[in-house]
Amino acid sequence: MSWTRYPILVRRIGITGVFCSGKNTVSSIFAGMGCVVIDVDQLGHVLLMRPSIKKKIHNTFGNSIVDTEGNINRKKLGDAVFRSERARCRLNAIMHPPLIKMVKEQIEKNKRNVVVVNAALLIEMGLHHFVEKIVCVQTKKSILYQRAVYRNKLTRTQIKKRLAAQLSSHEKAHYADYCIRNDHSISHTRQQVYRVWYKIQLRYNNDEL
Repeated sequence: MSWTRYPILVRRIGITGVFCSGKNTVSSIFAGMGCVVIDVDQLGHVLLMRPSIKKKIHNTFGNSIVDTEGNINRKKLGDAVFRSERARCRLNAIMHPPLIKMVKEQIEKNKRNVVVVNAALLIEMGLHHFVEKIVCVQTKKSILYQRAVYRNKLTRTQIKKRLAAQLSSHEKAHYADYCIRNDHSISHTRQQVYRVWYKIQLRYNNDEL
């Protein structure tokens, strides 16, 4: 299927949703259509390897979140910050400014392409100001819990804490131009992505998902 036969009207698309909703699945479908995906979570992994960032996090949270090789243990760091709003705010103060800068640089670098910014905290970080259209990925809470338990090995208490640390799916949808359900088959999700693409690029605004 060709996605380049029509003029490109929108070049910056934001993908958001609560964790385990399927943002990566939707982003990968956009990538298969030729879009450049900026995965903010992956940028965060890169950022955690910077000596200056590691030092700040180490100094802030102590030795308990550092492994024997001096790297940040992301699981232990996650456990620490999701236990306390104050700790989460301290981590965000360290991570968010350089992350936002990295995203802006990646958008500028790929300004001739259609860029998809994949970020759970798209709204919370203010990254929605850098995109033209926002897509919110949603799923049933029961499926979300299943994914978080089996894929992320989280307890129900840990899942609740992570959900409480960000805007709800309903609140994120309030900012979105389009919503995609990701609680059926991959084929069903893919068809919704295609229709959203047509709506965005061809302005078929009277169609309904």
